[in-house]
Amino acid sequence: AGSSSNATGASECGLCPVGTYKGAGAGPCIDCPVATYTDEEGRSECKLAEPGTYVSEAGSSETTNCSAGTYSSTAASYCKICGIGSYSAEGDSECKLCDAGSSSNATGASECGLCPVGTYKGAG
Repeated sequence: AGSSSNATGASECGLCPVGTYKGAGAGPCIDCPVATYTDEEGRSECKLAEPGTYVSEAGSSETTNCSAGTYSSTAASYCKICGIGSYSAEGDSECKLCDAGSSSNATGASECGLCPVGTYKGAG
């Protein structure tokens, strides 16, 4: 597992490169699917993208952090955008609600602003 020969009749196997895996049995190394990756040679399975990160291409050797204003759960192929009234920092696994007296006026906010004079917002 985790190794494959590149040629028919090869006398030895080489380790599968990063971004690929190989289970038991004959056959070539296989690219890790979207939302998974390997960051080491010779892996027999791919790792799931951690919360707050994503993997958008097959055969990846690393994850990418979600940008501020977005979030992801485990095994994500993209990050979701935070809704109005919530925000997130880079690499967050969920959006946080703005505190009472503040809000975000658009989706994908990285912070909350104070409510304008003459307006208010309760908790949540």
